Amino acid sequence: MFKISEDNETGVESDEGMEFALAIIIPMIFSLMIYMSILLYGQMIGRSVVTEKSSKVVDVLLSSVKPNQLMMGKIFGVGLAGMLQYSIWIFMALLALFVTKLVFGFAIPAQIAMSNFVYLGIYFVLGYLLYGSLFAAVGSASEDEQHLGQLSLPLILFLVVPITLISAVIENPNSTLSLVFGFFPLTAPLVMLSRITTGEIPLWQIPVSIGSLALCIWFFIRLSAKIFKTGILMSGKNFKLREIVKWL
Repeated sequence: MFKISEDNETGVESDEGMEFALAIIIPMIFSLMIYMSILLYGQMIGRSVVTEKSSKVVDVLLSSVKPNQLMMGKIFGVGLAGMLQYSIWIFMALLALFVTKLVFGFAIPAQIAMSNFVYLGIYFVLGYLLYGSLFAAVGSASEDEQHLGQLSLPLILFLVVPITLISAVIENPNSTLSLVFGFFPLTAPLVMLSRITTGEIPLWQIPVSIGSLALCIWFFIRLSAKIFKTGILMSGKNFKLREIVKWL
């Protein structure tokens, strides 16, 4: 039932058609999973910070912990829930593949090999830590959820842009466009995962991408902590991005 076209003697065209379809569909699915998860959990952190700030709960919390500890606690707390969800997804996907292979004898396509699920988990964690810290910082500078939406718009754009480029990245994973967005920190989690699932990139680029992204996360967390420390204690004004930058 998976056949696209059929050769009466060998079925070669059908196999090639299936491989071509998977080469496009699987990277898109993985990228959309990263996009939706990072956006969902990132905004969850931002809204949590805004709620606690507006209700003055944060004043009580800061009497017991430091601002940077509060920020990291939120990031790791929500992150653990996200990792649990991803673990369930990956387990169910692998179980479905195993059962399908066992019952129907289908070979597991290269695009959905175990290694790609590992990279899915890695880039989710890295992308989440990066955007989670930034959403926490933006949330600390927001007065309400409407203001949060305005301040977080640039972050959302950096998540949306890679999605619009996925087709071009899949078609040519080693183009200049793919390389630039694959190593730019705010777009790397989505683009690099798409490039990896095509199976057509130099292997050395994967550890370089992961290592450079980890360094950027460390840098962004430090910047976000400075913004969070200042913003969480300030209220009564809708700060603009240029004002927030001055807190660094």
